[in-house]
Amino acid sequence: MNAKKWMTLILFCLLVGLLAAPMGTGMAANSVLKPVSFTNITGNSQGNVGSLSRKDQSGTANNPSRFMSFNTPQVNYRGYRVYQLPTGVDEASIGSFQIKVNFKGPAYSTQRWHWLLYDWTYQKWVQVGNNKNATANVWSLLTFNRANVQRFISPEGQIRLRLNSSNATGNAKIDSESITLFFNQPPTLPPGSSVRFAVIGDYGLSWTPEADVAAKVKSWNPDFIITTGDNNYPDGAASTIDKNIGQYYHEFIYPYKGSYGAGATYNRFFPTLGNHDWHATGAKPYLDYFTLPGNERYYDFASGPVHFFALDSDPEEPDGNTSTSAQGAWLKNAMAAATEPWKIVYFHHAPYSSGAVHGSSKGMQWPFNTWGADAVMAGHEHIYERIMVGGIPYIVNGAGGGPLYDFDTPVAGSAVRYNADYGAMLVEATSTSITYQFITRTGKVIDTYTDTTP
Repeated sequence: MNAKKWMTLILFCLLVGLLAAPMGTGMAANSVLKPVSFTNITGNSQGNVGSLSRKDQSGTANNPSRFMSFNTPQVNYRGYRVYQLPTGVDEASIGSFQIKVNFKGPAYSTQRWHWLLYDWTYQKWVQVGNNKNATANVWSLLTFNRANVQRFISPEGQIRLRLNSSNATGNAKIDSESITLFFNQPPTLPPGSSVRFAVIGDYGLSWTPEADVAAKVKSWNPDFIITTGDNNYPDGAASTIDKNIGQYYHEFIYPYKGSYGAGATYNRFFPTLGNHDWHATGAKPYLDYFTLPGNERYYDFASGPVHFFALDSDPEEPDGNTSTSAQGAWLKNAMAAATEPWKIVYFHHAPYSSGAVHGSSKGMQWPFNTWGADAVMAGHEHIYERIMVGGIPYIVNGAGGGPLYDFDTPVAGSAVRYNADYGAMLVEATSTSITYQFITRTGKVIDTYTDTTP
């Protein structure tokens, strides 16, 4: 890794208070928060909030200087701790919380203790866990997970975690308490840094071609992967999704819910919906399997000098798939607000294609260039093709694993066409240039295109 990338990573880690390893080697890009203050509502407490920042009690240990006691003198205990996001953390990039508590107290059957997060949107407390899995009067590490967490963060970046007792028959002790933030997109890198990512399309078929392409992609050690749809053949079913996706790409997915190994520590996999994913009612298996930004059907994120806009081009999209639809209006506004040097739009149905099976999807010929796109990537046709339209590349990248298709008469602007083998794209971008390559599963470079005019 070059010195420029190292400096970028070091700056990011200083921001969130972590030690970092190089991108793509399992960097722990999560941030652990400790409580900064507490407030008792009913009942009382002993000890100070600083003692909650470390775990050092186990078994039946009872050192009062190392923990806080939450007491119920003839009244249920109610109180909350305050956590604060570090300056500069992008709330939209947080995918989930993991709350860890080292707890000692009565048995759950005797006295229930509940942890709740404050919902700033609906202005109410929401339960996230309890002491059911704790051993009575023995220090027990409890873990609670919560996704879709933006509503639990105040406009000032504050998180409130409350503790309630069910009755006044006993007291609770807490030795440590923390909230770990897990990110659902790559850590935000400064626009001046470089980024290296892979693009796969029409790949989810669980056979040798997909395995070969996945192995080639992983050999590049990309920062993350984006897809141009059809992630789960043939019908987008829950019964096939992990075999078709997680089997080959689980180490890029967070949170990973499958059975093929460990997932990522933050999300490095950004798919788009294809028509085969929509074969399942409401695309529910896809939406359940992934945790993505926005409404998860279409969204955007930025990494280094590139801003990505993932669309849902399928007619089943509830917000429409035309340039004048709600989705189209969102894209136009989002692209206008983006400040990164490069803007890439990607989705499934190719606006322009020389493929013999589907051809061009004219309904997706939106004014991408006018709105500021530097490249448009799609799939649907199981080929590789680069077409120049309006001065920008329209790339059909659908050779990731599904059976390959034939070509028909080349469309206007078709510069490169290939369907002899499977492969994927490797894209590398800096603030002054971006290079797109299509590489076969055997390592043969079929196309290289570089743009130096952001």
